[in-house]
Amino acid sequence: MYKFAALVSSLITLILLTPGCQPSGKDDSAADAVSMVPKELQSPAFEPVAQNLDLGGDLYFFMDPTAMVSRLEASIPRMIDGVTQMPNSQLSPETMAKLKAVDWSSVLKDLGYSDHTAFGVSSYGMADGNYRNKSMVYLPDGYQGLMKMYEGDDGALDGQLSLAPQDTDVFYSVGLDLTMLKPFINDFLGKYVGKDIQQQYADAIVAPVSPDGLTVSQIWDNIPKRLTLLVKFGDLIAYPMPSSKKGMVMLPKIDLVLALQGNSAFWRGLIEKQLPPNFKEETVGEVALRMPAPGMPLPFGLTPAIGFDDANDRIYVTTSELYLKNALSDGPRLSDSPAYADAVKGLQTEDAQDMIFLSQNFYSKWAETREGITADEPMAGFMIAIYSMYLPIIQAGPHDSATALVMLRTPKGLITEANWAYSPSLAGLNMGSGSQTVVVGGLLAAMAIPAFNKVREQSREKAIINNLRQVSAAGQQYILENGVPKAPFEVINGEYFSEIVPVAGEDYTGLVVEEEGGTLSVTTADGKTVTYTY
Repeated sequence: MYKFAALVSSLITLILLTPGCQPSGKDDSAADAVSMVPKELQSPAFEPVAQNLDLGGDLYFFMDPTAMVSRLEASIPRMIDGVTQMPNSQLSPETMAKLKAVDWSSVLKDLGYSDHTAFGVSSYGMADGNYRNKSMVYLPDGYQGLMKMYEGDDGALDGQLSLAPQDTDVFYSVGLDLTMLKPFINDFLGKYVGKDIQQQYADAIVAPVSPDGLTVSQIWDNIPKRLTLLVKFGDLIAYPMPSSKKGMVMLPKIDLVLALQGNSAFWRGLIEKQLPPNFKEETVGEVALRMPAPGMPLPFGLTPAIGFDDANDRIYVTTSELYLKNALSDGPRLSDSPAYADAVKGLQTEDAQDMIFLSQNFYSKWAETREGITADEPMAGFMIAIYSMYLPIIQAGPHDSATALVMLRTPKGLITEANWAYSPSLAGLNMGSGSQTVVVGGLLAAMAIPAFNKVREQSREKAIINNLRQVSAAGQQYILENGVPKAPFEVINGEYFSEIVPVAGEDYTGLVVEEEGGTLSVTTADGKTVTYTY
């Protein structure tokens, strides 16, 4: 199912990954010396792809996989026969017979292959030290199968870019229609796997997964249509890491804002039910902020917050209340900065739907972080050297300018253009599933998300302890007033305090307050026990 998606990812990988030679400039004189395949023998996809690429630079790559797909269609039944003959095959003869009876040509088409789908890449070095990289995934029949998630233009990039303060180091915005996967999987199962499995799938996604009746189908139908990430790097600070020699690792302080566009009313309803009661409220313009109450101990200088922007159908999650407020302010914008103007020079930003921007500071901070990690952990240095063969950004050093990539969704396919720090290489194609987008996001997540999760966990624990303290105080008052040795929760609930709302799926109904004192404990849905001594 993921073969075609891997080809798309490979193409992005080609654009972004693996260092090339030194910039040599575009050689226009070479065009006159090019010997072309006779017109009647050319791939019908060659010209539509070539029109969006640059010939004569450091790299030009084109591939029409039509013949490869045809061979794949013919080879699948033979592969099934081979599996059947394996002594330890776990598939029954009936299952094998069903697999052989499948129309694999139809399967590949439904997954998104078309007769003349093709892709190409080009790159040439520029005077400023960057590379002009281009690519195209050619889809002559439009967006079919899994590629439908890229279909359409939500027109949201300009609105998202206006969120980025001028000192933003990473701007990443992508729109995907992941809701299409629900009907796609349903139809695929019914057509190729069986009506019984299709029914099991249909039943599973409408089954409640929470006490309030929430279903996977509801979540799927309300997946946000666009994700935008803003990141600003600060000074290096020490983060605990018991497995390291020094028991810590030096990473940059990260101010991060994640903006989710679409279906915000649904997610606001879910999130507000889970927020601890001691979160304070504040309004910034049209955005309602929720954040931990003052005085709550938070690690690493984090000031997390969640923002609900009903007017723009967005939800914000941040590690820095101040950075989010800067994003919502009328202050200087990234798009007004000279660094941004240089990074996007010559790119079709007005027609783009998706974008990545990386500042000079991003490259410098990552290089500084990597050097610190490898100095303390030689094995980490070895692993970085290995993975940088496929993900050269891991070895990125300080760069003289910011870089940017844009994606355009045209009626006939996906086009990317980039002013990037690296020239592509065919080594990236072999990697298949990697992409710079995933790597950058993974690096940020590895540094920021654990800390944010720790804040969330501490906040929940504090709220649960407050609930237990309330139960204890009410129980002791009940014992004093009634002259009894014990106060069960069901007796005091609703009489001596208002109804307690669980924070993380914990159950208070079995609690009993003793006259002589003791402990009260509850266990959260994820198995963590929180105890309060009175």
